[in-house]
Amino acid sequence: MKENDSYLSAQYHRLVPHKGKKKAAIAVCHSMLIAVHYILQKQVPYHDLGPEFYIRRNQEAIQRRCVRQLHQLGFQVELTPREKAA
Repeated sequence: MKENDSYLSAQYHRLVPHKGKKKAAIAVCHSMLIAVHYILQKQVPYHDLGPEFYIRRNQEAIQRRCVRQLHQLGFQVELTPREKAA
């Protein structure tokens, strides 16, 4: 099964620039083995965390990093949350 919009796909694409394709694939396989072990041991269904998991988890850190990078480039930045579309 090949699924592009999943937690495991996002994990792979997040790791490739730092570790390379082979090590990223091994890391994803390790995550899959851990998930399979948990599913078999606890007898629970698999619940995918989704491709946006890393963004949601580290949203504040991402904001701080982006603001810091913009400051280093000479920009003054103030973040204001936008209104949600109805």
